[in-house]
Amino acid sequence: MKKSVKITMLVWTVLAVAVIAVQLIGFSTNEASEYDKSIKYSDSYFRDGLARYTVGDKIGYINQSGEMVIEPVYEEARDFKYGLAAVKTSESKFGYINTEGKLVINCRFDDVGDFNCGLAWVKTGERYGYINAEGKYVIKESYDYAGDFSSGVAAVKTNDMYGIINKEGKWVVEPTYDSVKAINNGIIPVKQGGKWGYITTKGKKLASCIYDEVRSYYNGFGAVKYKGKWGFLNSNGEKINKYRFQGVRDFRNGFAAVNYRGKWGFINKTGDVVVDYYFDDAKDFGKTAVPVKTAGKWGLLNSNAMWIVSPVYDYISEINNNKVFYVRGSKAGIMTYDGTSIYKAKDFNTSKIEENYVMKRDGYTLIMGKDGWKLISNKGKIIQIKQKTVE
Repeated sequence: MKKSVKITMLVWTVLAVAVIAVQLIGFSTNEASEYDKSIKYSDSYFRDGLARYTVGDKIGYINQSGEMVIEPVYEEARDFKYGLAAVKTSESKFGYINTEGKLVINCRFDDVGDFNCGLAWVKTGERYGYINAEGKYVIKESYDYAGDFSSGVAAVKTNDMYGIINKEGKWVVEPTYDSVKAINNGIIPVKQGGKWGYITTKGKKLASCIYDEVRSYYNGFGAVKYKGKWGFLNSNGEKINKYRFQGVRDFRNGFAAVNYRGKWGFINKTGDVVVDYYFDDAKDFGKTAVPVKTAGKWGLLNSNAMWIVSPVYDYISEINNNKVFYVRGSKAGIMTYDGTSIYKAKDFNTSKIEENYVMKRDGYTLIMGKDGWKLISNKGKIIQIKQKTVE
């Protein structure tokens, strides 16, 4: 590999999430350990300052100091968004609570979505509609399926076909598509006649339905598969390079990892190769570094494609707020992108790496030890749940 390649790299974020390990005041070490194991993390972010955690089969919420602010009383619970979180009671109905734990929309729905653009989809029986943050119907339950609103529109299904509606429930695109994917960057992946293409949120065709597979647009680019090979379309629906890759990752910070003939390299927004196809694996570009794998080991490259951290690690995660989770032999922990250790994990099961840690965008990391899950802050401190009562 050439030691220097002219590229610009910028830090990448994806970080940690929440919940938990616990030590309780007034309990012996053995009792605390047993209770720790009953507390399970939820695949949750800190949203609006709160994250989900589970005790037994009930779910509640903690804050970023580990204080239990909403008791674990729910059968199911979702992350907070715009001050509201969907929760399910023992009656198997969904409603919404605020960050104080107050029920603000009664539990009367069979299923619900998050609020986006001021509306959330709800399901009663087999029909879907939309409510506002006051719990009032804005679009009546008349659909076989309803998706989240994005850029002022949402995909809905009726009579086995998908179309696009606006916030008043009026058709922007009549139901003529076989399937749709998540709306992102104001662009909608649609399927017709067994092939995929893209339309805009105003219903204008961006790319014809000629592709075997597509992904939702991300950072202005859509990954498409044509005749068995991957490539990218820009925001105008124009291809930026030939369809020649065996695999691709999304664009981040202006670059995308691509697999050509079994090796990974990187391209820029115009489709030019900026890091040659050299690596066994590669993750997303960060602002100052990128994790790559060569000869079976992971390391970190800087913006000049020179090693900051030599490839000696068995595993390195995506870069999250300038940090990565690493495994080297029997050792594991969290280090900064330049190799400085900020937390060393004890008793980490290195045979099941991705099952035993969770690193999320909110800056927290969960690591499983012999006493259960531990919640680690950005600075490497263990956060313990401050439980009020134990039943």
